[in-house]
Amino acid sequence: MIFEDIETLVDHISSKEVAHIDDLLGELDELRIHWSKGGKYYQKANELGIEYFEQISDLFSSFEWKNRLDIELRDRRALDDFVNIGHYQGRIHYTGLGRLLHITASNVALGMIDSLLMGVFTKNQNIVKLSDETKLAGGLIQESLKEFAPSIESQIYFINYRGGDRSVEDILFKNIDAVIAWGGESMVDSVSKRLPSHVKFIKHGPKISFHVISKEGLKELDYALLVQDITLYHQQACANSQNIYLEQGIDKAQFLKNIQEKWSYQRNTLDADSAVELLKESQLDLYREFKQGEAGIHKENLSISPSDNLFPEPTALNGHIRIKTFSKVEELAKNLAPFRPYLQTCGLQTTSLERDHYLKVLSHIGVNRFTSVGHMLIPMSGSPHDGEFNLLSLTTVATDEKSLDSRLGGFLYASGGTTGDPKFSFYSNEEFNQTAKILSEGFFQNGLTPGKRVGNLFAAGNLWSSFNAIQIALGKLNVIQLPFGAINDISLFSLVAKKFPLDAVFGLPSLLVDLAKETGGIKIPQVFYAGEPMTRAYQKVLKEYWGVETFSSAGYASVDAGPIGYQDPEGEIGDHILFSDYIELVIKEDQGYVTSKIKAKEAVIDYPTGDRIKILPAKGDGKIRFRLLGRADQKINIWSTRFELIEVEKILIELGMVPDFQIKLISELEGEYLVLVIKEDLKLESFASKLWELRDIRQTRDYDYLLRHVRIEGGNFLRNSRTGKIPKIVDLR
Repeated sequence: MIFEDIETLVDHISSKEVAHIDDLLGELDELRIHWSKGGKYYQKANELGIEYFEQISDLFSSFEWKNRLDIELRDRRALDDFVNIGHYQGRIHYTGLGRLLHITASNVALGMIDSLLMGVFTKNQNIVKLSDETKLAGGLIQESLKEFAPSIESQIYFINYRGGDRSVEDILFKNIDAVIAWGGESMVDSVSKRLPSHVKFIKHGPKISFHVISKEGLKELDYALLVQDITLYHQQACANSQNIYLEQGIDKAQFLKNIQEKWSYQRNTLDADSAVELLKESQLDLYREFKQGEAGIHKENLSISPSDNLFPEPTALNGHIRIKTFSKVEELAKNLAPFRPYLQTCGLQTTSLERDHYLKVLSHIGVNRFTSVGHMLIPMSGSPHDGEFNLLSLTTVATDEKSLDSRLGGFLYASGGTTGDPKFSFYSNEEFNQTAKILSEGFFQNGLTPGKRVGNLFAAGNLWSSFNAIQIALGKLNVIQLPFGAINDISLFSLVAKKFPLDAVFGLPSLLVDLAKETGGIKIPQVFYAGEPMTRAYQKVLKEYWGVETFSSAGYASVDAGPIGYQDPEGEIGDHILFSDYIELVIKEDQGYVTSKIKAKEAVIDYPTGDRIKILPAKGDGKIRFRLLGRADQKINIWSTRFELIEVEKILIELGMVPDFQIKLISELEGEYLVLVIKEDLKLESFASKLWELRDIRQTRDYDYLLRHVRIEGGNFLRNSRTGKIPKIVDLR
């Protein structure tokens, strides 16, 4: 119903039972049909000459509204009842603010419809101010709601009055609970000054948007998409680009020429004010060309000018584009910062490696929305608006804080149990999500960027954490995942890897080597490994069969402590950078001990890593680097003596062998035996003589004793029955 006087409206509004949220959303589907092309209200809107009526049906998508509600509120069921949401241990229920007044831009009917639906789905009683320009559209919307969406219509009251009319607004403002206002600065300021203190004011004033294009990003720029962002200025939307910032070194003249070649838009008929403003811009450009030799473009449907300053300038009703040049993004940010309240969307065109730096610098001075070029006026479903979740702002949050008897949900994992029974570790959902986020940071630093195809070859099940952690971490990088798990069907892996070439795989080194030997000829540029050392022998095989170019640690971590560090891309293969925001590392007698800052449910304090670690010299970037020197327990204890595993590796290298081996320690009636398992031919005498040269052995045993108590075997290595890892030392005594 459209009300013409305020007293009747106030008397008519009453609190009423509102339908369940899914019932309200269900009414949209039929409504959308009748507003789509060929539908009853599509035809009526066309006959009445309502602007942009073709896009109204998009606002009645139940799928989009469900998605938006669940993203912003986390669970739309909370609009109907008290429910458990996320990690919060109590229950949450969203209630509307009450009587909500919508004041929308007089020239954009689409904005009015979106605003009133926001109010409806947050269970408010909605008073919608119409203007002369939106009265026609409002009446048709109200008619269609009454016919096909009565539950939605029952929550909406239209009123038509002239903005600023004190005789109406003084009464109206006293009888509402909240206002959401969209429009110019003078209107927003005027309304805010006159509202009673009890009224919540949600304002969306004027905004300005722009493109930022780097030199390297320009190489991948699609000018047709850039033109799409610019030419939608006839909607006078805040997200439309009015300024284009080019990094120094980009040829502005060629840039303008490329835009002109892609330009096909026919400008709407200009009103007198717009025509005068554009004429002024063209005359200023003639002067600029005379003084500086830089020309703009001024044609019937296209108006673009170079500009000397870096300030974000609004243009003649968004009908004119300014091209500006910056040297560094920090310089650009400094010039944009004073306009923080007005900054909205940035169409950002950079390389993937540049993008995060640009995002951080520009977001810190108030830019709150970044898109790809071509998507500035196509919002991603569920995204915030002007840096806020609007639906949440239209509710109050009620909580039920009755204590829960059950523990927070999470994951129970088990360590490998290499030296005995497995140890169990619990991660709450929040802790495990944080763990995955930390791991993803390390993957990104080692070259894993969005869009790459990545195979996860860690085994799942048996209370292993690796597959789950990698999968969730990869999800945060927006890569394309191929979750193979442990390979049971080699032919399937080979087929998939050839049809969808992999950029990287994750897995246990020894299992990757076995798989590579079965699938030679596949090209996989990068391997991320964990669980075992990536030995020279393993690297040689993976280079030969898969053409691997880069070997990267999937992260230095343990089940108990979580992520500790990520591989230093510029260091040696054992060099890592500490996740210092989440973990503390101390060295005691060469062994590393860690304290976790994220494990709260099962505190990890001064936990022994079991590895020998050396802190590396600082490089002045604030990062803590360390080098893994091998397992602290990688000493062979036999015949009343101890020596390092690395000594065996050195012996094999001296003998011309590939140091791919396993040591088994066994006990028989005649004493203790050291069994060297190696896949190459090696004479016992050669190995025993080199072993006897080790000072600790020579002092306790003679050479003949070694010949009797050292054995060499071929065949397969023993694996840990739980994890599938190949331990270098297997003590069977």
